[in-house]
Amino acid sequence: MIELAMTSILLLDPDGRAVPFDPERLRMRIERALSKTGTPDSELAADIALSIEFALKSGKKKPDEPLIRGAEVELMTSKVLDDIGYTQAAAVFRETAEHGTFSFLVEITRLRNFIEQEMPGCGPHLEHITRKVHHTLNSIGANSAAPALILELAKHFLLTMENSETPPPGLEIKFMPGKQVLTTQDIQAQLTDETALMFLQKRVLSVQEVDLRVFPVLRFHFRLAGIAGELTPPVTELALSPALLRVADAMDSIALAADKAWEARNPDAEVPLKTTLSFDDASIFVRSWMGCTAYEQEERCAASLAQILVSMTTRRPIHISCR
Repeated sequence: MIELAMTSILLLDPDGRAVPFDPERLRMRIERALSKTGTPDSELAADIALSIEFALKSGKKKPDEPLIRGAEVELMTSKVLDDIGYTQAAAVFRETAEHGTFSFLVEITRLRNFIEQEMPGCGPHLEHITRKVHHTLNSIGANSAAPALILELAKHFLLTMENSETPPPGLEIKFMPGKQVLTTQDIQAQLTDETALMFLQKRVLSVQEVDLRVFPVLRFHFRLAGIAGELTPPVTELALSPALLRVADAMDSIALAADKAWEARNPDAEVPLKTTLSFDDASIFVRSWMGCTAYEQEERCAASLAQILVSMTTRRPIHISCR
């Protein structure tokens, strides 16, 4: 697989080092946790990992601000699994955390449960208040604290949150009970663009069904060989540009059709849907059709084609991969 470094996310590990966030590793850990508890679901694991990645990118800090702790990612992921009813998988997931991170998870989870029990009125501020209390206790070197002190701090931060017009930062995931999906047939029923329909029928473009439970995402798969047509290798980016423009227009049409299908299912649906894009034959194409012979050259060509296509779309994918 060709990895495209579209946006780098750095986290602070338990030893205080800045390390790259690895969404694929997170996805695999979630998938293993689901499998070990008898609820295997690779699509759900992928959606949860993507939701975490999107939250990190959306809330990316300024260069002069502290990095996000890796433990926060563990906590966010664990909370999502708990919230959608996979409590056993959440427990297994927590057990796979690094040693320093695991102790943090145990500590902050106990703190959160205590505050939630004593102050049920925290509502949407609970996660932010818990983090503020935890940070304050750590900053004063309090390895343990009296319940009264914890509650006083929690009340203080709750008052601050309620008086603030700015909502607390963090990941909010609204989930739908049970497995509900938009099928490719649902999407095509709303599609009137003939070129887009042709691309779908010829498998130049394909879309996966949209799982609506956690993080509804329309996943595009694109075959570069499907647009090469009568061109003779080696082809150039310039020669491919007209066809890439048609693909971009088709993607936009399909995305709008998916929005309509979701709104038809749920009038309160949040649109537009987010999208991802996978170039399923990038490695083979850049070698066979563009004459790339070295890995570095393949990576540059694939990245360039991805950037050209994405620049032509009106809905930028939140994740891009090349295989």
